[in-house]
Amino acid sequence: MTDDRMTDDGRDVDETALRGRLEHRMSELQAEYRAGQEMLGELDAKRADLQQTLLRIGGAIQVLGELLEAEPAASEGRR
Repeated sequence: MTDDRMTDDGRDVDETALRGRLEHRMSELQAEYRAGQEMLGELDAKRADLQQTLLRIGGAIQVLGELLEAEPAASEGRR
């Protein structure tokens, strides 16, 4: 290795360039990871909201079903 291929801190120019590319890629991946975690949190919140909505709808279906079952008996009693 010749001195013209060395950086001021004594490292090879290719090694320094590779390190820079790796550090840049690491930053990109960390940003993607954080964005993915944020999206996952938002989806979890939406899922929980939807689950609560479905529980309420299911409860309403059950109540209406019970009312409809009781309706014929109530109609017969009015005759």
